[in-house]
Amino acid sequence: MLTDSAHSRGRSTQEVVQAAVRGGAAVVQLREKQLAGAALHELAVRLRDICRAGGCTFIVNDDPRLAAEVGADGVHLGPEDAPPEEARQLLGPVFEVGWSAKGSLEMAAQARARGASYIAAGSMFPTQTKAGAIVVGPEVIRAMRGATTLPIAAIGGITLENVATVVTAGADMICTASAVVGAANVEEACRRFVTAIEEARG
Repeated sequence: MLTDSAHSRGRSTQEVVQAAVRGGAAVVQLREKQLAGAALHELAVRLRDICRAGGCTFIVNDDPRLAAEVGADGVHLGPEDAPPEEARQLLGPVFEVGWSAKGSLEMAAQARARGASYIAAGSMFPTQTKAGAIVVGPEVIRAMRGATTLPIAAIGGITLENVATVVTAGADMICTASAVVGAANVEEACRRFVTAIEEARG
């Protein structure tokens, strides 16, 4: 689950994350573009503690140094961020380093050598969370399977109605933002996603 206070119905990010962890979220990624400095650091520490207590992996978006400072489990990088090899050098071998390959088979093929431990592909479907996101569709997951052996996280416009399509295409992880943080009941929404993913995997 990716945090997104713009879609959280006025609830605090901490409240949303606590509910998501109770609902079975395996990974929480802190992505709050409007925060910086001390406020972002403080939130990262609080979410780290919630995730640790719930046995959930905690990932920081964009910022390897913040991930290191707060003792996160890893960092997720976009094409405009620090390159994965730089983050790997800073964080060491045990941290998760995710890299957004979007729909690029070339980036997928390079990811392991450049220090990434997983890649993200998307947008799977049209999404309101990220303006201007290019839709590549679930079929890109199948194509990337031929380019990398790294785990692939699918992101972008994934809902309960279409998640099975993404899972059967071969995604190892499903990333959601508004479908969970914007739900009336975050815990139940997470639980339903977990059930739908398990059913799709058979």
